[in-house]
Amino acid sequence: TLARWNRGEIRVLAANPASAGHGLNAQKGGNILVWYSYPNWDLELYEQFKQRLIRQGQKESVVLVHHLIVPGTNDERVLESLKAKDRQQRRLFDALSQRVAEVLQAA
Repeated sequence: TLARWNRGEIRVLAANPASAGHGLNAQKGGNILVWYSYPNWDLELYEQFKQRLIRQGQKESVVLVHHLIVPGTNDERVLESLKAKDRQQRRLFDALSQRVAEVLQAA
């Protein structure tokens, strides 16, 4: 399936992030990904899954990640939690980058 995807024979990739989140080179295929499992609370797993497409070699400027969500269920809470974790992680990385830049500039 991955070989067919990378040849452009499959337009939309539906995958389980637990099995497709690490070690796959899927950036040469399409740019539409469907999270095909119960949403996971683990931000690292979520990000790794997206990074199978968002990397050097991707021909499209936009990668779309779709989630199959049932309204009014825990699915919505999990996605909101992932977004919050991502925002917090980005703030931490930005603060660390700024501090490293200050230290290097002072040296």
